[in-house]
Amino acid sequence: MQDKAYVVTGRSALQIVRSIRCSSPLESRQWFPWVELPVRRGLLPGQMPAYDGVNDMQVPAKPASWRDTLQDISFPFDEVAVNRSLSLGQFSGLPKFSKRHPLELGVFVRSMRQCRKSVRSSLLSQSLPAAALVSVGDGVYVAAPELICISMAPSVGAVELAMVVMELAGSWSLSPAGAAQDGASASFNRDPITSVARIRAMADCIPRVQGRKTLLRALDMALERSASPQEAQLGLMFAQPISEGGYGMERPLMNAAIDPPESMRSYLEQRTYFADLFFQSLYADLEYESDAFHFDPLPSHLDYERVQAMRRERVEKSAADRRRLRDLLSMGVRVVPITAKDLRSREALDGVAWALARCAGAPGGLSVEEYMEQLDDLECVLARDNLFDEVVAATCPE
Repeated sequence: MQDKAYVVTGRSALQIVRSIRCSSPLESRQWFPWVELPVRRGLLPGQMPAYDGVNDMQVPAKPASWRDTLQDISFPFDEVAVNRSLSLGQFSGLPKFSKRHPLELGVFVRSMRQCRKSVRSSLLSQSLPAAALVSVGDGVYVAAPELICISMAPSVGAVELAMVVMELAGSWSLSPAGAAQDGASASFNRDPITSVARIRAMADCIPRVQGRKTLLRALDMALERSASPQEAQLGLMFAQPISEGGYGMERPLMNAAIDPPESMRSYLEQRTYFADLFFQSLYADLEYESDAFHFDPLPSHLDYERVQAMRRERVEKSAADRRRLRDLLSMGVRVVPITAKDLRSREALDGVAWALARCAGAPGGLSVEEYMEQLDDLECVLARDNLFDEVVAATCPE
């Protein structure tokens, strides 16, 4: 048993949350409340006027479960300690804490703040909602997803923080130690554990949020319901203004549900299709094709039957993907496929932007030539290089 109480915050709390989410969806539901994100619906040509690109996210009132503060539940503020005595052995995959990557802990009494070789502390408000901390047993508390984002704001840039928000409000999770660019160290099909609105609501509960400008900028950039790190990277890059390093497109609807009309359904395989990044005004969809399904050097230690089964599975998945793209095209959706190679350089991603503009139209009523001239402006190229590097660094280890 640990004699003291410990409150893990910031990036250290994010690593613990990643460990929980990567373990299993069931374990994630044990620790975090159900967060229902609205399904964004993409409509086909003729079903609605062209979308005007306005962001329709709304901030709800503070959740009823946040009415009680830590003071209301008599949280043991005086027992909170700052040292390396706590045990986090129940969480698998956590990196070793060091001077470069310190353990981040929170305290509630200013005199308790300490900065040691591999431990840093920050001051938390005693009036935080009780739901801001999650008890993981044995006197250890971990910052809830909303508080993680808020506590990271003073020490990271808006782009990195936006990627963290999209991870926690998406259906994927990096491993506790991060992930390679190909997503090999990521887990998928996870429940979202927060939303942009919930993070805003918790920030409103805190009188003085350090890094509030960074936090608000990150929340403005973030997109909910991404299904992979690559989708999050694409969404962020394409939605930012050209002058700020993006491609100046409207905010895409991530994994938008598309319901074909009854007259088409006898020719289609599905009643509902989900588009990776759907641009409503263009009726266009960026579809990420992961190497996880199409890359084929198979591990040599597998037996013949297992190798054949894996190959059949990949062939079937590839065929299903192509039928799905054919169905989307037949419904009037302009589909632009994207491969892992397209995300390995800014120049390759410029080619995706050109292809999207060619098949669906450039933003702002520009011709494709005018649009590419804007992208080729030296200041815009430098800004795009910088944004691309930041986005990639947010999901890749150092």
